[in-house]
Amino acid sequence: MARLATYWIVVLLVFAVALPVLADDPKVDKTKPNVKAPVSKAAKTKQSKANEPEKKKADTQKKSAADDSESTANDSESTKKKKLSKQDNEVAEAWAKLTKRKEETFQKLEDLKVEYDKTDPDDNDERTAIRIRYLETVGEFQQQLYPAMTKLAEKAFELNPEDYDAGEMVLGDTYGKNQFQEAAQIAERIIKTGQKTKIVLNVAGIAYFAMHQFDESKRILEEAKKLGKLDKKLKGMFYLDYSTKYLDYWKREQAIRIREVAAKGNEALPRVVFETSRGQITLELFENEAPNTVANFINLVETKYYNETRFHRVVSGFMVQGGDPLSKDLNPSNDGTGGPGYVIDCECYRPDARFHFRGSLSMAHAGKDTGGSQFFITHLPTPHLNPVSGNKSKHTVFGRVIEGMDVVDQLQKNDPIKKAFVLRKRNHVYRPVTKRDKRRRF
Repeated sequence: MARLATYWIVVLLVFAVALPVLADDPKVDKTKPNVKAPVSKAAKTKQSKANEPEKKKADTQKKSAADDSESTANDSESTKKKKLSKQDNEVAEAWAKLTKRKEETFQKLEDLKVEYDKTDPDDNDERTAIRIRYLETVGEFQQQLYPAMTKLAEKAFELNPEDYDAGEMVLGDTYGKNQFQEAAQIAERIIKTGQKTKIVLNVAGIAYFAMHQFDESKRILEEAKKLGKLDKKLKGMFYLDYSTKYLDYWKREQAIRIREVAAKGNEALPRVVFETSRGQITLELFENEAPNTVANFINLVETKYYNETRFHRVVSGFMVQGGDPLSKDLNPSNDGTGGPGYVIDCECYRPDARFHFRGSLSMAHAGKDTGGSQFFITHLPTPHLNPVSGNKSKHTVFGRVIEGMDVVDQLQKNDPIKKAFVLRKRNHVYRPVTKRDKRRRF
């Protein structure tokens, strides 16, 4: 119940748009003036007095014209305001109805909880009936009311950025879709209104971390710490600690990437393309630091091993995992247990091993030196999987996404890899060193 209450919405939309009245610049006559003979001071005074009535008349006419122009502009602006107000009223009315339904739903859930607590613990039939009604109410909220509120929340937040309820709902939606840049921007808009809540501060910090903006991540999460608002569930302290460490990791990684981009001919890194149901993903492979893992991957791609396999595990805000041949069959219970029938050694223990960032391609395994064909692609940097002392589970990073990260962000469980192919490779045979898979697992 508390989880559902996280996304409440109580909204009264008050929106006024004031468009400035813009006047044209005065016309400037650029033609050359006629040259006139000098005029005496007395003549100037006399001429000035003679012109006063005409000047007053001209000023009156100008003022009248300006008033007419302003009146016309105000009429136009008033019409525009009426149109916007009508739209706002429609949104407000729809929002009010949804809000009322939401309040009624939560009240019903509270009443059912009270009713359940009052029943005889031994009356299983009555308690079961209440549970069913409770679950039905939750189901109605999740399937009907919540989606309608989500759809309207974006417009509500657009009209009124100070509406925290709508803002948090939009923030949760974008963050849940791995749209980290948008999530950070939304969180900043909410923070600027003075609403520095725990969820907003932590999501902002993690979103910046995901986009490799580690300075910004540190800034936000340090503020959350000072306010006593680091969230344990969102691992705010974890990301705060690593925001400093990743400044050095990212600097080192960027230097490596610059050298890789400059490589030409046979020194250029291999590339593989996944054609998925949601679009194309281009992967660049780190043959320099993980040569055997890359040889294994390219060999599997060239033998069409990955064609029609599925991303059998997708964890939003973490990674997508695929490469299991058993994901092709109709038995979902065996997904994640398959492999090529052999294993390869981990290469994450090399001194030059690469770290995990957003879009890293890494080997999945069931323990050290048990990798085979399964891999994962990260949504954000994953410090706990890096080859550093203290990490229980270390994984070999052997590539990264260079195109199609938006596709990775959209992938859902059971989305297929329709086709995988090698885009380019170095001029040598890719034959991995393998071992027998004693566990008969990936």
